[in-house]
Amino acid sequence: MSYQLCDQCQRLELSVDMFKIGGGSSCSPSSSQSLRPSNGSPFFATLKTIEARASECSLCKIIAAAIPPEVRSEVKARNTTCRLVWELDGRDSLDPSSRKRTRRLRIRWSQERLKAYEAYLVLAAPASYDESNLDYPLLLNEETQFLGRRIGPVVNKRNLIREFLRLCENNHDERCTGKLGIEDPFAETLKQSYFGVIDIQNQNLVPLPYTNNKDYLSFQPYATVSYVWGNIRDHRTTLSNIQDRLKSGGLAATIDALPVALKQSIELIENLGIRYIWIDSLCIIQDSSHSWNLNSRTMHLIYGNSTLTICAADGASAEVGLRAIDKNHSVEQNIGQVAPDVHLVLHQSPESNIEDSVWNRRAWTFQERLLSRRCLIFTKGQVYFQCRSTGMSEDIFVDKTGQGWSLDLTGAPLQTLTQLRQRALWFYANCVSLYTKRELYEPFDILAAFNGMCKLIEGTLRSPFTFGLPTSHFDFALLWQPVGKSSLLEKPISKDEKYQNMKFPSWSWCGWKSEGVLYNRQMIEGCLSDVRTWLRDHTWIDWHIRDGYGTPQRIWDNAWAKEDRSTEERWRGYRGNDNNNSDNDGYRWARDRNPSRSRSRSRDSSTRNRAMYEQEQQGSQRGFASGNLGISETKIEKSHQQSIAQSDSDFTAASRVSEALLRPSPLLRRSPCQGL
Repeated sequence: MSYQLCDQCQRLELSVDMFKIGGGSSCSPSSSQSLRPSNGSPFFATLKTIEARASECSLCKIIAAAIPPEVRSEVKARNTTCRLVWELDGRDSLDPSSRKRTRRLRIRWSQERLKAYEAYLVLAAPASYDESNLDYPLLLNEETQFLGRRIGPVVNKRNLIREFLRLCENNHDERCTGKLGIEDPFAETLKQSYFGVIDIQNQNLVPLPYTNNKDYLSFQPYATVSYVWGNIRDHRTTLSNIQDRLKSGGLAATIDALPVALKQSIELIENLGIRYIWIDSLCIIQDSSHSWNLNSRTMHLIYGNSTLTICAADGASAEVGLRAIDKNHSVEQNIGQVAPDVHLVLHQSPESNIEDSVWNRRAWTFQERLLSRRCLIFTKGQVYFQCRSTGMSEDIFVDKTGQGWSLDLTGAPLQTLTQLRQRALWFYANCVSLYTKRELYEPFDILAAFNGMCKLIEGTLRSPFTFGLPTSHFDFALLWQPVGKSSLLEKPISKDEKYQNMKFPSWSWCGWKSEGVLYNRQMIEGCLSDVRTWLRDHTWIDWHIRDGYGTPQRIWDNAWAKEDRSTEERWRGYRGNDNNNSDNDGYRWARDRNPSRSRSRSRDSSTRNRAMYEQEQQGSQRGFASGNLGISETKIEKSHQQSIAQSDSDFTAASRVSEALLRPSPLLRRSPCQGL
């Protein structure tokens, strides 16, 4: 292939050796020697100049392609400048002296609004590795590791996806196979009648098959789908068709009529050798509040235990298919020769392609992605594999152990998962900020669409949430601030009965419509250095909330609350009363904050609170309404239902109000602690 360079690009003197670092190199990932090749000049030019040269210079043409033409026309007159910066590829967790590493050129723009279009120039693997008749595993070696890959035909793409899954299953640790700290009740969920999956072979709804051995329970692999609904409402499972869909072949006509993305997801999962799939619109009885509530509050289990989640992020709805595996679709890669034996691939980080999709702007998809072990994300005609350990792209060769490329998780929400066990409160605050920027068709789903995240975080905090706020850090959690204009959440859009009696408190972010919610650093800076000490020494309010009997109960009660498991102690909340706290420091601290209440607290009250808490933790398995709350509603006899005040359950009160519960809505009360 012939190529031509402008004078400035020629002065870069690019060569294969500049992009490769041999094994045995003593350079550390952060050393200037490893980051900058010994020859070549820095590149600096305006976007206007680059675009003018693009018709005659191969490198300028690739650089200009990083910004879409419609965006270039808006910004080129503003003297936008571009720099090329050398960076290291690979995974820094591996010993750099024991294997080969590669370099990349990062394209950086001077304008803040163009950060989303920052991209990378990656050395393409030799043309011999483009042979479409070779299986992907045969192409993985030290010669191709972290080099650019030309995207092949659809048939090879399915093989590639299969290999991504195999690399993760065979090589990754408990981050991909574990439960992220969740004390997993999935074994019980499998036994419940409300949870079912689609049997792809028999085309009907079935319970997920499992084997109950003496010491453990194993279940058949299944996949999940995350998508934007669109016109899926025409194909929903309802009380009127559920019995037919339980019969063999009962879903055949429905599957044939599904939106393209869902049909392709089912076909792909079957091609991967997985027989069962969970799709919310088909596996939840949409006009049954009972089915909807029970499934919605177990999202952390459903997505967290699936083998793979298909994320359909192409287009505005599921009507747009998974383009990367559509035989009629082809990807236009920007690849060009810029020196002898040097072909560069323009690679944009997965997040830059994912973040502006309609799918990524929807609130429900936030937890669906974060709760999943592995995601296969289809967007802008390409497919990206992301798991809890790493990320892999179809245009970059990974290594044989599935370590992936360091770029493929840059900016991904999955990165924040590493912080969950270290500092769960920080993880929570970050998730609230990311989640509340997203869009909900029905604003009253604000807690239901976040409930799975609350359950995930509870595994580390070991304390329940009330209306989206962790009770273990309640004083801190109240310090949220809205972004932009805000108004109280008053009326649901939907006429569905499950929304009609919902009430949200004004003291929680879930009670407001806004452009987002932040835990602003200026507001919380005084407590960030040591949250636990701040909660102990600088808070004096004893918070209460009404329980199911209308009686004020303490938000945090050390008599039954457990200790936060965050490994960084400074991020932990109020002290718990674990058995391993031999000096009972947690109870003593609560007594010191409020000595008169501690002395007067009756044994019956403490026992009742603990029982209510334990009942809440087990509620979803019993099949009756319980929520994600500080003081749960208790199970009551039907004859007493009309006399019980509304529970303070954030999921029960926010996702439905049953016949058993009446107004008034929950009341948060504060009283100054005596003796301080």
